Amino acid sequence: MSQFLISIPPTINFVHLFDEWELPKEKKHIPKYEYFVSLIYAEQIEQQTYVPVSNTILKKVIRQPIITRMKNNLFNMGVVECDYHMKFAMSNGQAVGYESYGYRIKCPYYFPHIRPALFQEKFEPQNKLTTPKKISSPILTIIN
Repeated sequence: MSQFLISIPPTINFVHLFDEWELPKEKKHIPKYEYFVSLIYAEQIEQQTYVPVSNTILKKVIRQPIITRMKNNLFNMGVVECDYHMKFAMSNGQAVGYESYGYRIKCPYYFPHIRPALFQEKFEPQNKLTTPKKISSPILTIIN
């Protein structure tokens, strides 16, 4: 099973949010929520704008019914918002990837510092991810 680091705001605690919003069944999907938020987070810190996130890319890792439910929950909880404008991700002034909606993390959940989290390609119950692992990476340098 491959693993890699993702970055999520330290202000987002999905266990607490799911308890508060009475969504206990979503706890088993916390790694998926963290993955989606991580796709937005680092780019939002750098660009300070909505970040295009492709559903086509998400579907390679997460099933469509879960993507739809996850986005709706994040919108309803006020964690993420969407601009509903289709756009391409840009790289060196060139459009790359798939046309996608833009998303951003809302206040008070947006925090301009990176907290690494471990992401596993095959999702497993959250309790297997709770042991923190110290991994250094230049991508995850704290921004001051």
